[in-house]
Parts: sequence; C-alpha cells; structure tokens
Amino acid sequence: MKNITEHRGIVTDIEYRDTSYNGNNRYTFTLDGMTVSTPLDSSLGYSISNFEGKEVIATVGTHRNWLTLDSIELAK
Repeated sequence: MKNITEHRGIVTDIEYRDTSYNGNNRYTFTLDGMTVSTPLDSSLGYSISNFEGKEVIATVGTHRNWLTLDSIELAK
C-alpha cells in the first residue's frame, strides 16, 4: 500500500461489495468525504459496521489505485 495518510471523520454510507476469491466480505464506505474500501481478506471487512456513525481515526492508502483502509480506531 502506498501514500498512507491519517484521517479523522465519521464512517457513513457502508455498502457491501463482492466477496474476495476466498469468500471474505468487502465493503466501501465514506470517511471525511472520501470513498474508501476495506482490504481483501482482512478482518476489517467484518468490523467496519461497528464504526458506522461514529467518529474514528483511520489510516488510508492507495492499493491498485483504490483508496483502501489500513487501520481504524474510535476517536477519543
């Protein structure tokens, strides 16, 4: 993953995407005005719904020209 930056915002508009080849869930969501995807075969795909409507601090980078979530935690 390249160009990793940190963003603070509220997770909204979570939408289901196709599963990975291995059958793991993948989602897109809006954070700080950006549309971000969860990575393939990552536990972040299963936990992103826990952050919906909450303020978070997330690191986001580009992977194959897609904005992709690297890490996420609740803001304090």
